[in-house]
Amino acid sequence: MSLSDANIKHDILKEIVSLIGETRFGMWFGAAPELVLTPSRVQICVENSFSAEWIRQHFSTQIQKAVSVVLGKKMDWEIIAEHAVHLPVGTNRLDTNGNQAQVNTDAENRQADVSKKRRISAKSKAGQQQGTTFRSLLPGAGLYERTVRKTQSPKVQPPRLPVVRKQLSPPVAECPPQKPLSPARTSNTVEQRTPPAENHVRNSNNAGTVRNTPSLQVQTLDNFVEGTSNQLAVRAAELAVRYPGKISPIYIYGSTSVGKTHLLEAVKNQFRRHPKIKPPLYLTAEQFTTAFIEGLRQGIPLFRNKFRDISVLLLDDIQFFAGKESTQTEFFRTIETLKKQGVQIVLTGNRSLADLGSVLKPEIITRLEAGMECEIHSPERETLLGIFRQMVTARNLPISDDVCRFVVSRLTTHARQLSGALNRLHAVLLTAGTPMTVTAAENALQDLIRNNIKSVKMQDIEKAVCETFQLGSHSLQSKSRTKKVSHPRMLAMWLARKYTRSALSEIGQYFGDRSHSTVVSAQKKVDQWLAENAEMDTSEFSDSVSEIIKKVENILQLG
Repeated sequence: MSLSDANIKHDILKEIVSLIGETRFGMWFGAAPELVLTPSRVQICVENSFSAEWIRQHFSTQIQKAVSVVLGKKMDWEIIAEHAVHLPVGTNRLDTNGNQAQVNTDAENRQADVSKKRRISAKSKAGQQQGTTFRSLLPGAGLYERTVRKTQSPKVQPPRLPVVRKQLSPPVAECPPQKPLSPARTSNTVEQRTPPAENHVRNSNNAGTVRNTPSLQVQTLDNFVEGTSNQLAVRAAELAVRYPGKISPIYIYGSTSVGKTHLLEAVKNQFRRHPKIKPPLYLTAEQFTTAFIEGLRQGIPLFRNKFRDISVLLLDDIQFFAGKESTQTEFFRTIETLKKQGVQIVLTGNRSLADLGSVLKPEIITRLEAGMECEIHSPERETLLGIFRQMVTARNLPISDDVCRFVVSRLTTHARQLSGALNRLHAVLLTAGTPMTVTAAENALQDLIRNNIKSVKMQDIEKAVCETFQLGSHSLQSKSRTKKVSHPRMLAMWLARKYTRSALSEIGQYFGDRSHSTVVSAQKKVDQWLAENAEMDTSEFSDSVSEIIKKVENILQLG
């Protein structure tokens, strides 16, 4: 090859680098890509077929521009995998710096390979003496290993938390497909699934005693708190454990803090009980993406072997794949291969498949739709109570069931909010050393309770009161003064004063164009009813005023 040819090749590679950047060039083209000039075309040889396909799809414009700029004319070009190229003996190889490397004969190549292996072996032994081996981000996967030299600044490892191991139930025996492996649980209700109140609450005489070391509970389907909000998702998880691979993939979605990740962890721990099934591969979509990028550098076959030689795949937060076209392609190929192998797949996300259709490839959506899709809704009051009781029991805290019910009645957003509230109550118990009462809990959580109060409108109050008293939708705005309508109207005015910032005149005007003095009178009347613990008796309704207010607040999700 002439010097002018070497200069042309160097200029073409240099122009490509300037157009796509050094980082992407090094990742996809490699350190020394082969470039062959012929009278009719330019051939660029890269390390593997995957890189070649990627370059064709993403860098075609830049390569054509680089070839045209350097050669001064438009010329055909192609990207081919290096293993498919058979170069004649004596052909020169050109790296990005313009240096030439002679392609040797077969005998010389074999000798070079032997020498290279010896050098690598020697370096590996030296590295073991000088460095520390660590694994990649994948939990338990051990995809890749690298060597960190002692000459580099050492990384500070995070402190290890103490783990209190809990005795798990005996392993589930593997059974024929037509029969369940074994029931993952014994009950379908919150009350039966969670220990009774006596197990959560210690005697008030010992309420001042607090254990500083909480016991950590292993999340399984046996202790996962179930309610109407997550019942379908729990059933799907049980089916996955009982009949691995029969219904796959399973996609569970819901808003933040409704228990998707906890349910996925419960499935993981449940599968670990199976003595004849490989431990499940559990990771987030972000970790999958990181491993895929690392696989592009280390070798795609290694990545694929690790992700496809499994029995169960549990993947959290698949919405993270949005905008990552190549990762989505590899993810689709992975689930397609696993599904053909009968592998159980369980995925979670923050929105439905219909909503994910705008950010994920259609082929991924259709594959997931062929499995089972189920939603976890925001937990209802009883489910939150079961979760909070479980948190209290796990920490061995002396908190009565009355306090548990009070906290759940005031903090109704999600379970993580309850966890934060329990942290504060725990701190108060350690500081004060006195029993935790409802009043003490209210004082400790007053800012959280205040911030949790839902913003309501008078239309919401009107609708809730009419629903409670079984009245027509606009009855409270009518001119009627009958007891059946006037008493609920006064109660609605009282609630509007408590939960809205509307002025007296605005409240009066909304409820039938009445004066502000009528609103003041209604407020005083309801306060009197509450002080006397009176009952409100209409032609179709009779109950204490305090109970009626609780019912309305429950409809409004305020209490």
